[in-house]
Amino acid sequence: WLLGFVHQHITPEVLIHLASDKSPDVRQSACGSLASFKGYDRVFEALSRCLADTDEQVRLSAVSALGYFGDRRALPLLPRLQRSASHQLQHPLPFAIEQLQKRPLNDQI
Repeated sequence: WLLGFVHQHITPEVLIHLASDKSPDVRQSACGSLASFKGYDRVFEALSRCLADTDEQVRLSAVSALGYFGDRRALPLLPRLQRSASHQLQHPLPFAIEQLQKRPLNDQI
């Protein structure tokens, strides 16, 4: 997850790959780090896929990352997840939605 702190010096490709790793811990960490790579369509796609992950911690990390990532295309994805979210996801979902709604429509990054 530390790779997110050096995002100016690396590309997100390795993290995108790790977001589909067999280990849920690796996927969760990759999602958290990917949020730092604002403006990359492939990052948005990877985080969006992680919303359907079988592991709840990965989904939680993806929700938080999408809120921070700031791409309003995530807005229609999050309420769908909210309908079936566990108690653990109930807090970060509204916060992520609120963060995305605050962004101007033309501000994707």
